Parts: sequence; C-alpha cells; structure tokens
Amino acid sequence: MASGMTPIALLRSASLVLLVLAPACATPRGAAMRALERGDAAGARAELAHDAERGEREAQYLYALSFDGGASDDPAQALEWYRRAAEQGHAAAQSNLGLLVYQGRGCERSYDEAARWFTLAEAQGFAPARTNLGVCHLYGHGVAQDHDRARELLTQAAEAGDVRAQGVLGSIFYEGFGVEGDHREAARWYRLAATRGLGTAQHRLGLILVNGLAGEQDQRAGLRWLTRAAEQGLPGAQYDLALLHLQGRGVVDGRAAGLAWLERAAEQGFEPARAKLALAHGGA
Repeated sequence: MASGMTPIALLRSASLVLLVLAPACATPRGAAMRALERGDAAGARAELAHDAERGEREAQYLYALSFDGGASDDPAQALEWYRRAAEQGHAAAQSNLGLLVYQGRGCERSYDEAARWFTLAEAQGFAPARTNLGVCHLYGHGVAQDHDRARELLTQAAEAGDVRAQGVLGSIFYEGFGVEGDHREAARWYRLAATRGLGTAQHRLGLILVNGLAGEQDQRAGLRWLTRAAEQGLPGAQYDLALLHLQGRGVVDGRAAGLAWLERAAEQGFEPARAKLALAHGGA
C-alpha cells in the first residue's frame, strides 16, 4: 500500500463562505456569487468592482475570490483585495490572505504574517482559520510548535463541522504525529470527513478497514471508500485500489480493473504505479 503521511494542507475558505453568506438572488451581490459559482470571474468582477472600490468589505472579499484560482488566477490582485477586506475585519478575507502569505503567492512567503491573519480570523470564530492556525502550531510555522494547542484548535474546528479539520485530526492519530498513534480515533475522524467527500479521508479510512487496523476487518466497506477516493483522482488511492484488485482481495477477478486503476495513477506521474504497471505488462 502507498505509505507516508500526506502533507497537511491549509484550507482556503471560499466554498464555505460562499455557502454561508449567499445573499438574495435579486441583488448585484447575488449575481456576482452566481457568476463565481459557475466560474465566470469576469462577470463577477463586473458586478463587484463599483462596491469594492467604494470600500465595501464583502464586495472586496468576493472581488479577491475572483482572482484566487482557476483560469483567472492572479495572486497579486487577490492579495490586494483580500488585504483591503481583512483590514476591515472580514474573517474569511483574513483567513484567505493568511493562506496566500503562507504559500508565498503574490508576495514573499511569511509564516509570521500568515499566522497573524489566521489568529485574527480565528478570534472571530471562523472555523477554516482555526484549522489553519492549528496546522501552523503543528509545524511551528509563525507560532510556537505546540501539538496540544494544535489538537485543541483542530478539535474545535472539527466539532464545528470543518471537514478539513476532521481530516487533519484523522491524519494526526493515524500517523501518531505529536500523539500516540490510535487507528480507532483516526477512523472516527476520517469517517466524518469521508462521509462529506474528503478524498484523502476516504483513502485512509479505506486502508484502515481493509487491513483491520482499528479492529475488525471489513474488505467490502474498505473497497467502497478506496473506490470513492480513487474516483476523485487521488493517485495514491488509485494505486492502493489497483493492488487490492490485482491481489483479488474482496473481488472475484480484479486483474482488468487493477490494471486500469494502475494506468490512471501512472498517467498522473505516480511512480509506484508506473513501476508496477511495467512489471505487470512484462508478465510479472
């Protein structure tokens, strides 16, 4: 099986905020939100520019989103407009600004500044920022490394329903990262995140069930979760699912399916899949 801890990524808050703050559809703001949701960044900007320039912080935040990712990605513009909204106390803008600074997108990387913005947003109860600040404490990025504080923040965010926090907690317990490893606890958090569609959690939960790491082995359920993760395009999950099919674990005749999953993982440059596929086609 594929091994090694998937790097814990910080969380951009766009999708959560778009769901929470959606205004009435008849307003210009509503038209901008709909444009963002269908990937029409230019259309969103046309609706938002006037209000953003006038200093309305929600318009500035949404205007920044239109530059953050996708075909219209412009980190420098996103940074500028997030900063304008963040300086007016917009929690989501503070969190997303922190993420850009953390990654060094559109600016020089600064863990200290990133942690400052995450802290401001977290103080307002913004769960994605709480998750990000927890990750900073895990690694000592811009704040003191403190695994207990990290777990405290992540648990608060996870219990508030933040799916990424749930996934990160699963990984902490799966790997024993700053805590004694506990596959049962890992499975509990992974299941919450997996049910809500987090591919990395689906992958790990599948491995736990297939291998009986948290107690009773459940091949069928494990295969279902691995398949969901693989269908999301995760090459590690595709590779692990391929191995199960090739080994006939939980399936009657899985060679064809196994090779197909290996090919999909190999197409993404996943080296273990390329090597295994070469051996398989060589008759090994």
